[in-house]
Amino acid sequence: MFKTAILLQKYNKNTKQKEYALVSKEDPSKILRWFGLKKPSEDRIKKEEKRIQFFKHVKKAVLERLAKEEKAREEEEKDIDLERLIIPLPRP
Repeated sequence: MFKTAILLQKYNKNTKQKEYALVSKEDPSKILRWFGLKKPSEDRIKKEEKRIQFFKHVKKAVLERLAKEEKAREEEEKDIDLERLIIPLPRP
């Protein structure tokens, strides 16, 4: 498992103090979890990393499923449109 976050001391506007926070590696301004004044243990940090990874993969799976459903819906609409275009010819 690779790290997606880093532990920093950040100023928390709500408590008006510097606290430990887990921040995103890609966007350090994005705070993933506040820990408070005490430095969290390595186990707690690992637990939060796992939680972040879980939700990251859940989000990816949901987006993939929604894309498949949208594609299937578009295919259905195409089939319906083709049926409307077919005009039955009168029989002699």
